[in-house]
Amino acid sequence: MNKFKQVFEVFLWQEIAFLALGFLVFFPYQPLIYLGAQAGANLEISILQIGIGIFCVLSVEKLWKNHQKLVQNPIVKLGIGFVLWNMLSLIWTPNKLRGLLATAIIVVIFTTFISILTLNMRKLWQPFVKIVIITAIASGVVAIWQIVGDKIGVSPAFTLLPENYRSDLFGIARPTAFFQEPQFFANMLLFPILYSLSQILKGNNLRKNWIITGFLMLILFLTLSRGAILALGVGILLLIFINFQKIKRFLWILPTVLITIVGGLTFINPKIANQLSLGLLGNSGYVVASTDERMAMNEMAIKTITKNPSNFLFGIGIGGTGRSYQADFGCLESCINFNEYLDLFVEIGLVGFVLFFILIFKLLKYLWRKNKILAVITITFLTQWLFFAGYPNSLPSFVMLAVFGGMVLYKYGRHDETNKKTTRHFRFH
Repeated sequence: MNKFKQVFEVFLWQEIAFLALGFLVFFPYQPLIYLGAQAGANLEISILQIGIGIFCVLSVEKLWKNHQKLVQNPIVKLGIGFVLWNMLSLIWTPNKLRGLLATAIIVVIFTTFISILTLNMRKLWQPFVKIVIITAIASGVVAIWQIVGDKIGVSPAFTLLPENYRSDLFGIARPTAFFQEPQFFANMLLFPILYSLSQILKGNNLRKNWIITGFLMLILFLTLSRGAILALGVGILLLIFINFQKIKRFLWILPTVLITIVGGLTFINPKIANQLSLGLLGNSGYVVASTDERMAMNEMAIKTITKNPSNFLFGIGIGGTGRSYQADFGCLESCINFNEYLDLFVEIGLVGFVLFFILIFKLLKYLWRKNKILAVITITFLTQWLFFAGYPNSLPSFVMLAVFGGMVLYKYGRHDETNKKTTRHFRFH
């Protein structure tokens, strides 16, 4: 209890709400308040969304006091432009409700980012990282429970494992922890894995970080998410690139670990090799159908973009994908793209896509110059976005990108005044 009280003596309420996000990013789907479905959109409220909302509300005072300084930042200006363009596209979207929901998420993500800029990230970074890593490990334990529980016949009500990812298909369950799908769970494991691996390369707490890295890599591979595994490979190669002189004598370790994990899982169940090889090794109807479905959706996106000059330049409007594809290709109204970049181009056109590209490019430029580890992790997130789309699905990774940007711009940006204390401490009595 004394340690609990000390937290409220050291941190402000806004800072506590921020640190809580390091825990809540692993809870974007379960537990969930389901309000129904309408216009091809699921009306749901997760505890991550509630946590983000609380953080933004607690940040209002500091945002108002520092708004003039914040808007001088070029990345903030670009962010405002991107948000406004998405809002403008509501005029021509064929699905107003879904567009409004998507726009609301964009506004909340941007508000989260600028709220983080008002924090003292030098003080909060290490506690935040610890919370993320501890929660990732706990989620990994839940993932193992889902695999074991499914194998011994425990009801999905107690494992929280969606029906689509039970062991019937691959002979082993694909864990989701508290996410909707394995790939979203795997996406959030990228940060703790690569961060711990970067600490190994620095020689920090080698035994502890090897255990964390090995365990979380095993969990990521158990999700059988090809996109996440590819993104992890990209991240590892980039870490090797920026640390080559330090680690060239030990390069044999990482491929050995990867081969051991993949080989071991394949030995346990050969269907795993089929999933990871896009169906080339074996003949799984599911794997081939899954790949074909993704390619078909990408083709629909390209056809929609090139249908006319208006679609190409301005997009079909935020949230309009499902209804547009339903009219043109006979899809369900709830269908989405499986590529974040194509999804952006379809809905907000070349104008919006260029705004997004410049925003991400400038953020990466800051990160690469000042904190290459965070730049590498950001690139892994951007890599996996080639394989899924949708702001609710990407919300945890958008939160993490907001944190990375806040960390770099706090230390190196032009808004030092935003870090002055503007509220008093709250204490338990």
